[in-house]
Amino acid sequence: GRSRAREASSCAAGMADGAQVAEELQRIVCDFLTERGFTDLATAVRKEGQMDPLPALIAQLRKSVSQVNSSGAGGGGGGGDAQNGGGPAVLYHGLGRRLSHEASFAALRDWVHASLDMFRPELTALLYPLFVRLYLDLVRDRRGDQARAFLAAFRGEFEGPGEAAGELTELAGVTAPEHIEASAAARAHDTQPCEVWLSALGFELLVAFLQAEQLLPVLRALNGGGFRVRVAGRAPADGADGSGPPTAAAVRGDRRAINEQPAALLALAELKALHDEIRKAGAPAAEAAKGPGSKRPRDGAPEPAVAASRIPLPAWARHVEEEVVLDTLHRADVGADAPPSCCMVTYLNAGDSVNTVEFAPGGDAVASGHADSSITLCKLSALRQRQLADQAEESADDAGGPGLGKVLLGHSGPVYALSFSRDDRFLLSASQDGCARLWSASDHRDKEALHGACLVCYRGHGFPVWDAAFSPLGYYFATGSHDTTARVWTTDKLLPLRVMVGHIADVHCVRFHPNCNYLATGSADCSVRLWDVSTGTCVRLMCGHRSTVTALAMSPDGRSCVTGSADATVRLWDLGTGKEVACFRGHRGPVWTVAYSEESKGGSLVASGGSDCAVRLWDVDGPMTSKDRPTPSDGDRQPVCEYFTKDTPVLRTHFTRRNLLFAAGPLQLASAQAPAKAGAVRAGK
Repeated sequence: GRSRAREASSCAAGMADGAQVAEELQRIVCDFLTERGFTDLATAVRKEGQMDPLPALIAQLRKSVSQVNSSGAGGGGGGGDAQNGGGPAVLYHGLGRRLSHEASFAALRDWVHASLDMFRPELTALLYPLFVRLYLDLVRDRRGDQARAFLAAFRGEFEGPGEAAGELTELAGVTAPEHIEASAAARAHDTQPCEVWLSALGFELLVAFLQAEQLLPVLRALNGGGFRVRVAGRAPADGADGSGPPTAAAVRGDRRAINEQPAALLALAELKALHDEIRKAGAPAAEAAKGPGSKRPRDGAPEPAVAASRIPLPAWARHVEEEVVLDTLHRADVGADAPPSCCMVTYLNAGDSVNTVEFAPGGDAVASGHADSSITLCKLSALRQRQLADQAEESADDAGGPGLGKVLLGHSGPVYALSFSRDDRFLLSASQDGCARLWSASDHRDKEALHGACLVCYRGHGFPVWDAAFSPLGYYFATGSHDTTARVWTTDKLLPLRVMVGHIADVHCVRFHPNCNYLATGSADCSVRLWDVSTGTCVRLMCGHRSTVTALAMSPDGRSCVTGSADATVRLWDLGTGKEVACFRGHRGPVWTVAYSEESKGGSLVASGGSDCAVRLWDVDGPMTSKDRPTPSDGDRQPVCEYFTKDTPVLRTHFTRRNLLFAAGPLQLASAQAPAKAGAVRAGK
């Protein structure tokens, strides 16, 4: 009776393991479906999982175990034991095989090596961290003989030139749970989750194989806290570069090694020298131009540190820099104690046709990209005159005001991004057709006149281009695409100068550092990277978002950046260390735009907007820093101010050089009454 009780107990344990594995697999599949947008299918899978009879079978099995235990002491329970013990044995064998760690890993290794060439690199990257995790599981269970046999059986497959040989030698000395804390490599693998990226199809193949073979040790290791499996939309790049297996230093030390690289994140020395010269030459005129509320430089204020450019700079347009200096003198002080108001530009009768909106740096013009491949370019002064005419119940023609702008045609697909040059003369666009186009927006001799001619078409990406951005000085611009790369271009060359390769999913946003020596990119792989433009290498890697990075903005001083994501958060990053400083929570949907205010005595603000039809202002100069608050969760901050629209998702927020805040988006209220012409725009406060 006691032997049957022990057998039934082991069967119950096997059934519990099988139920846990089934629940974990169901959770993984549901998360995968939800991430891909198949919410209805994920709900159906969850409902089907709730109807699974496994819990009832386990309860029945435990009841039979208790009956065996109660009847085992007597001598007449043999027939009952056989009856109760026969069912559980069949149930146990029906769930799968109880394989050892060595047999399970060997089966997975053979399957990976026999997989298709397109999936083998990403699946091979999973083997080494899984091998170490299974070895440590045996050590933790005090099965020293099995652990040594497991290490000896597969050690030769990972040894070779590099860090793996030394790490395996160190792990060979870990034979007891007490040794794990004493070993740096074992402690790193045991305490820090290993992030593994798989393509969608590779992930499906792996889950199907593990479920079919019932490799319980492997499933326990993957479903535990030791792995964080990320599913990308496409297969990651082939990592077979001869660097060896991903050791603890390679898997978890890449970000640290990248972020420890030197980077000159300072203001541009040449530009500062030119502005100082303009201020010195035009000091009397500038003082006369300043009004009574203008802000003068603080006496004794320290000079900001500067860095020389490491890339060729374009020729300076002195009249443009004089305007920039004048705007600086008339800049309004904004901050947490003095938040600015917001001018909202609303597109009426546009529906879902407006994909993006962009303001000129000085706030003189606004452009919008549409799903029908067109671009609308308008002067804000014309919008204001049209609004005044409507209020006076007069038409724009009767009032003698200018038209609403020009429609630019040239792309063959939806337009997803726009960017104005520093002097407002040129407009850059990016489209689903895989190309970027340069347009003539205006002439510095007559800024009220709109040109709208297409000057150049840049082809290099073979897939849709999601974002494009001019450098702060013009001439250079960058693009981000579905092909997982970012590219740096110049306006006078048809081919890119640099191709930034490192992201494993779509690059959704690109922004230049204020000194033009660096380029920041945000991707669907939830990471933000900072690239050295002169060398094309990644010098910062920032991870923390839980969904696609959809918006990016650099601080005016170049020491920090802020990002928005589909996870409804805005995060502040220290570019010097690559660490997260604060997390701003308040949006109730994806964040589509973020913008930094210009430097002022009141501090710095960030304006964000998204699908929740609101503009929120955040104080980024609060008392909390990464040193004071080491964990991001402790650094959550609340918005300083919130502006709610009627029913207009916010596609763009923008601070002008004088710290005027603009926002824009399409009205999506079905019953909204608007002018008869579709796509009309209206400006309002």
